[in-house]
Amino acid sequence: MACGVPCAVTDVGPSAAIVADTGVAVPPRDPQALAEVIVRLLGEGPESLARRSETARERIAAHLLATADCGPLCNCSLITGAPVGRVSAA
Repeated sequence: MACGVPCAVTDVGPSAAIVADTGVAVPPRDPQALAEVIVRLLGEGPESLARRSETARERIAAHLLATADCGPLCNCSLITGAPVGRVSAA
């Protein structure tokens, strides 16, 4: 999320609350549901993905990166195919 990547997570611990509406949570131990959500996210149009990406990054920066720096994790070019800038907590 800090890299602006919409997440598909299992609803275990705080994962669903952290992702909220920026990604999708599926029931635990349901690989089929997880696969379907990943395919669905990958198939979203560019506008929807851009909106999810920005919202995810903003959510993490505002709520969970109070003093953290994501460092090399924010070089997401291998994941997204496009370089993503660092998220810094101001």
